[in-house]
Amino acid sequence: MSDYATEIEALAELQQRRKDYIQTINANTNRARAFVRRAMGWNPNEDEAKREKVNAEAAKIVAAAFAGKGCRLPEVESDLEVIAQSIAPLQKMRDGIEKDMKKIAKRLPAWKWAEAVRGLGELGFAVIVAECGDLSKYANPAKVWKRLGLAPVEKNGVTMAASNWRKKGGLSADEWTAAGYSPRRRAEIFACIGDPLFRQQTIITGPYREAYDRRRARTAETHPDWTKGHSHGDALRIMTKQLLCDLWAAWNGRGARTTVMSMQGLPPSANLPGPVEAAPDQPIR
Repeated sequence: MSDYATEIEALAELQQRRKDYIQTINANTNRARAFVRRAMGWNPNEDEAKREKVNAEAAKIVAAAFAGKGCRLPEVESDLEVIAQSIAPLQKMRDGIEKDMKKIAKRLPAWKWAEAVRGLGELGFAVIVAECGDLSKYANPAKVWKRLGLAPVEKNGVTMAASNWRKKGGLSADEWTAAGYSPRRRAEIFACIGDPLFRQQTIITGPYREAYDRRRARTAETHPDWTKGHSHGDALRIMTKQLLCDLWAAWNGRGARTTVMSMQGLPPSANLPGPVEAAPDQPIR
């Protein structure tokens, strides 16, 4: 058993509690937006553009009300106040849980490595470990990618990210089970790792932002039909996978090979035991 089993188990429980609080907060926020939409004359039969416009405006009104800036729709002002009051203790609990997770993260293997990665931070590191468990139990980074919903799925010669299969359909229940894909876990990785890593490494360009930029340049040539959103999401996935390669290596005492990856855009696969998803002469997919 790992010397850090107690800490890892504690993180897993805290992460589950954290997700439950987030789910409840989001549900209450969505209820508030529904109140506002109806007050604005929401019509579900309107075209998509008009519905999106009302949705966006409702979100702004709720955000302003929750921030104590008042509500310009008097008919729902009391409703929003009640909902905001219900969210406050939930948010306080979430904040406390995240504080505890950050403390535990600093006691784990590879923390010194993680601390130096701009945009990862204590919470991002803690979430990875909470969702994966002990990284020494994974034979190679590809297994970590699969656990976190980042590995591509192949069927009948077509290879796509699991998230794209989910949008477009085409996988059976058994194939989804084999893929081990969890939309909720994937969303956590985007919110806590992919997005903040991208934002922070954009301010001061780091190796993972460089990996993102290389991927965008490559898919601009190989997939000119992709939308900007598709290309961005794909590059975020690759950037996150490369981060996890380095984290797996650091956790297992193999040293961080960020420099090699940032120069070549390749996974640090040369010294890994067992197969990895991409061969040394291929980019990460």
